Amino acid sequence: MTDAQITERKILYRSFRRLSDDAMGIIDTLEEHEPNEETIAALEETDRITRDPNIKKYATAKELFAELLEHEDEPALTADEEEGLRIANAELARGEGRSFKEAMKVVR
Repeated sequence: MTDAQITERKILYRSFRRLSDDAMGIIDTLEEHEPNEETIAALEETDRITRDPNIKKYATAKELFAELLEHEDEPALTADEEEGLRIANAELARGEGRSFKEAMKVVR
């Protein structure tokens, strides 16, 4: 191996080390992330939903949409249901974190 090739390989090695050190720093930063309260609440709700045998689950998105399309001819939401949906969306936007089900109790 010539001196020029050795020098070139040293430069490449140092560049690789610098890039990999930068990448590891980014990975370390990501691994240290702590979820906020809203994220924790969403994860807990997801866990509760997945364990609840009374909540219907779908194996694929195709299966979900097929069922939704079956009920396409059902009547629209009532005024009370629409108001509950509006309230739930507003609360979520404000970060109040109540579930949709809890928000719907307001109008019933």
